[in-house]
Amino acid sequence: MGVKPESLSRSLNGLPRIDTIERIAKALDVSIKSLFEDPDAIEGFVSVRGKLHRINSRAEFERVVKESRPKMEVHWTSTSNDSDDDGGLPF
Repeated sequence: MGVKPESLSRSLNGLPRIDTIERIAKALDVSIKSLFEDPDAIEGFVSVRGKLHRINSRAEFERVVKESRPKMEVHWTSTSNDSDDDGGLPF
């Protein structure tokens, strides 16, 4: 990576030099900006069934997804008149 241990230590402890940050970003193949971004930061809009939701966090995105999933109802019906131990289930 081309960074001395003391430079890396200084960078990790809040006193980075720009050339050290550039080398770290290059070694990781990422932008300098991405080294400082919150990985959970999300900002945008999601349209679900015609309703527009503004999203400002990963938690908010997950909430919208969860609330948007269709509610599943399960109804059991018997296809036979057998009174086996299966409770009349068709399988």
